[in-house]
Amino acid sequence: MPIPVRDVMTPHVVTVPESAPFKEVAGLLAAHRIGALPVLNPVGHVVGIISEADLLLKQRYPHAAETARLIEPGRLRGERHRADGRTAAMIMSAPAVTVAPDTTVTQAARLMHARRIKHLPVVDGAGRLAGIVSRADLVRVFLREDAAILADLRELLRVQPGVDPGRVSITVTEGVVTLGGTVERRTAARTLALLTRELDGVVGVDDRLDATVDDLAVPYPLP
Repeated sequence: MPIPVRDVMTPHVVTVPESAPFKEVAGLLAAHRIGALPVLNPVGHVVGIISEADLLLKQRYPHAAETARLIEPGRLRGERHRADGRTAAMIMSAPAVTVAPDTTVTQAARLMHARRIKHLPVVDGAGRLAGIVSRADLVRVFLREDAAILADLRELLRVQPGVDPGRVSITVTEGVVTLGGTVERRTAARTLALLTRELDGVVGVDDRLDATVDDLAVPYPLP
């Protein structure tokens, strides 16, 4: 079954308040060997996040205030402003992109890719920090045991329409799934292969399924 981020996140998170000085932020990142720090407001809500890339803006724009242009893209203007910052509130990326504890690992991975970020704070229903998930945490999903993947697949077969579990064979080796046997329709075979690829920990799928009825075939010649 889909793995939620609560199962892979780091629950004990190093954080900073909005008033934290620049050097304190840099020191915490270095001391704990982490890539990002959530920034919390006085009631414990995540208002932003600071990564190593945010700190490096100060090196990229050492004379940010003096070289600012009257007209320039909003992103560049924002980077110059943060490069001149001295506290967490001034240098953080905000608003922070966050996820709920029950967000699936797949959804989190897609969000990271879409937003080009490496860390996602995990917040509970009250908006308070519950943990943080990184790209490295998501990669751990591919360490799932073959037996766990096989168990998920057997459950998938049991509820999949048009599929007789007794007529389908499954093997899982190093995360690669091989599907064999026969199902009722070709569409059912295709659906099963697609759902298998979406399972957490699956590295690849060898689809060797046959179908009694090829309902994907064109019944008459195209003009």
